[in-house]
Amino acid sequence: MLTNSTQTLFTENLISKLDLEHQEMFHNFIDKIPMIKRLCDPNRKRSKDRPKKDYKYVIRNAEDKPIIPLEYRIENKIIVDITNPHLLEDMDYFRPSCLYFKEHGCYTKLYPNGNVQSEYYKFWQEEKRRCLEGYLRESDGEWISGYNYFYWNYSVIQKDIAIGEASEDGSIQAERITEFGDTWDSDYWFFHYIEQGEQAGKHGKVLKCRGRGYSFKGGSMDARNAVLIKNSKSYSMAFEKEYLNKDGIFNKASDSLDWCATHTPWPRLRLVNSVEKLHIKLGYKNEKLNTNSGQLSEIIGVTLKDDPQKARGKRGKLIKWEEDGKFPGLKQAWKIAQKSIEQGNRVFGYQISFGTGGTKGSDFEASEEFFYHPDGYKILGLENVFDINGSGECGLFIAEYMNRSDCYDKDGNSDVVKALIQLLTVRQKVKFGSSDPNTIVQECAESPITPQEAVMKVEGSYFPIVELKKHLAELRTNSKIADSTYIGRMEVSDGKIKFKQDSNLRIIDKYPHTELRPGAIHIYAHPVIGEDGNIPRFRYLAGNDSVEDDDGSKTASLLSTQIMNSLTREIVAEYTGRPQITNDYFEQLRLLSNYYGIAGTLNYENNKKAFYAFCNNKNSLHILCETPEILRSVSNITISKIGNKRYGTNASTTINNYGLMLTKRWLLEPAYSQPEGRDEPLLNLHTIKSPAFVEELIAYHSLGNYDRISAFGMLMILAEDLHKITSTLMNVQQNPIALDPFWFKGRTKNGNSYSLKTFPSIITNN
Repeated sequence: MLTNSTQTLFTENLISKLDLEHQEMFHNFIDKIPMIKRLCDPNRKRSKDRPKKDYKYVIRNAEDKPIIPLEYRIENKIIVDITNPHLLEDMDYFRPSCLYFKEHGCYTKLYPNGNVQSEYYKFWQEEKRRCLEGYLRESDGEWISGYNYFYWNYSVIQKDIAIGEASEDGSIQAERITEFGDTWDSDYWFFHYIEQGEQAGKHGKVLKCRGRGYSFKGGSMDARNAVLIKNSKSYSMAFEKEYLNKDGIFNKASDSLDWCATHTPWPRLRLVNSVEKLHIKLGYKNEKLNTNSGQLSEIIGVTLKDDPQKARGKRGKLIKWEEDGKFPGLKQAWKIAQKSIEQGNRVFGYQISFGTGGTKGSDFEASEEFFYHPDGYKILGLENVFDINGSGECGLFIAEYMNRSDCYDKDGNSDVVKALIQLLTVRQKVKFGSSDPNTIVQECAESPITPQEAVMKVEGSYFPIVELKKHLAELRTNSKIADSTYIGRMEVSDGKIKFKQDSNLRIIDKYPHTELRPGAIHIYAHPVIGEDGNIPRFRYLAGNDSVEDDDGSKTASLLSTQIMNSLTREIVAEYTGRPQITNDYFEQLRLLSNYYGIAGTLNYENNKKAFYAFCNNKNSLHILCETPEILRSVSNITISKIGNKRYGTNASTTINNYGLMLTKRWLLEPAYSQPEGRDEPLLNLHTIKSPAFVEELIAYHSLGNYDRISAFGMLMILAEDLHKITSTLMNVQQNPIALDPFWFKGRTKNGNSYSLKTFPSIITNN
């Protein structure tokens, strides 16, 4: 494998301590994540190779107001491509003030002088300009943004330094000190992402790993605005106050202000200075005029709790949204705040949302929505180079392989090869050193290599999240899977039920869905016809999650049906949607059931009576299964023999949990067909062809609404019931006396006598 000079030289010996599974992961990440390929590319460009363009900066007067009519200063700078980054070189050039301070203990030894013609005044005016407009290296056009210049030169952070030698497993003793930060390529990209967003009149979304100092960066941005932009307001929004003032972004902003007040001549007096109340206002009281004077810039923290309306009226220069993975109501609050910093097409403020992988108790619905659908929220979208075979646009992702400790050079270029080997070594130890499956989920989410890993829930993950995430990435990028399925509706033609493909119909292929749509039937495998021209009895089983009426205005609930081949135990069809008239769905389901030869093998939630009434009116009760006998032992229910209660399953909490348990067991079972040459068995979960179903399984928690999971739970309960019956019959088969017809006389299932020939496909499977 060829790489550039910033990467650890790759050899097979380098990954020899990894098992085959994790060696395969390493090569998979290197080969299939575009960002990693580009960072390692031996032909990676340098700044001198980048195209340039003229950037215009408004010339301002002594009061920092634009001169009217507008006048501009032009700088010829390289065009920075965040998703195909060039190598960084001689980055100390962009830290002149930081390096001077480290050597001399001050930013300048020029004698303080307020005269506008003095060298001292000119020095600080130039520093202010660099902090606002950025800093250019004219020799090659390389440059950094104003926020970046302020952060690298006028902000100190808590920084890890190694104080010991590496142990046998690679661990190094370290301690934290207050110091200027190192130059990092991920910081360079982050601040350019903000710059590009502001230039385009758009906003930002960052999904990130832990330990990259984003509270320091955010606090630095607030401080820069406060000391350099008069009358500016910078907001930090969070659901909980602790994300702001308990070693949070607001504290860091206050610390940056203190640093500037101690070491620069920039404004330092404060009219309000309360970290507890989340409010700092620079300025002073003019006693003679009894007015507030001076800078009058503010840094404000806002906790929204359960009231998104608190985001209204925040006309700020900058709005930051903290821990968006633990922020109920964020999407509504974001839209409200957006109206405060825009007027028509004119955008005079910038907002950015931060999400951190591995946050306990997180629900990443809003974070994922912002990241993967940036256009809907006026967020600057980038090419998705961060996921395996990524496609479409997304926000900015800061992965664990970027600027991992001891895995970058003096200019901040990330050593991806070294970082990936370290990460996979840790994952291998965690996987085989812990009996709790959630431990490896936590590790992947805390130190994510892909965005999909970052948004995994790290507690209460009922289903095998890591494998499901991998399979979802494959579903989203493998066109062969989509090409082998059929979308359409059922119709009756010449007295026969037929499936008709219709390219105009749209399935609901995402979870969560953003709108109620009729959906469509999605077939993955058409029914198998026996030698006699008929579909074998009990070959296909179905589960349905229904609704009670046509009114979908007060709920986002869908109708969903899953159909399974009982021999292969693979899902062969799904029908999920919400037509305006519920009976339209029921009729399509009735025809679909007959298409698959379903008779007595459709299990549904019978506490919703509308489907039973429809089948009764259509003389189609034969498609419904009688209440499974196995539920007697699960929830000690009384099984009725009359009316609606004779059929289907009452979806109580106990029964739903039973369905979830059976679903989890099915996911982890080896699949019916196993490809040759595969090191580990192909699981049933790898046979799922519905991305939305996989997304539901990944997102599942006990308080949510998961229609496909509910439908599949009904299917699994029926399959378990039939499995129990066939197991009993198989035991009976071993005893010739028990095979006497006497024992079967009078025992029926849906009006048909039991016999070993009744369930041939299920018996074959078991």
